[in-house]
Amino acid sequence: MLCTPLINKALDLSYKAHEHHLDRLGSPYIFHLYYIASQMEHENEICTALLKDILEDRTMNLTELAALGFSKCILEAITLLTRPKTMSFETYLRRVSKNELAKKVLIQDLSYDLLLQQVTAGMNETSQKKIMQKQNALSFLQSAC
Repeated sequence: MLCTPLINKALDLSYKAHEHHLDRLGSPYIFHLYYIASQMEHENEICTALLKDILEDRTMNLTELAALGFSKCILEAITLLTRPKTMSFETYLRRVSKNELAKKVLIQDLSYDLLLQQVTAGMNETSQKKIMQKQNALSFLQSAC
């Protein structure tokens, strides 16, 4: 994975924001973000992947991130990746699909979530619906122009 001063800054912020968070398997949540970032090639993509949940978790705001040197395109993508609780998943997907950077990060995020869901889920109806929703979302984003 590419390593730049800005990526190091994003790594540090991401680690501090999520150091006590665990995923469904009990692993540090930061591993999820590291995995997504490892699938990216460019600085903007890696920073966006690492910081994708930072607004949702209320750890930092856009003004603080901008002051640290994160570009407008990173800030815009992070904003798009932060789904308001009142927004439907379908509206969220349509919104993200219009921004290539946010879309690329969300595709990797959904792919990882889908894999984790399949590993951890039983075959109950709720789990099957979540898997189907993520598969449909992934298909939509991959086909969005």
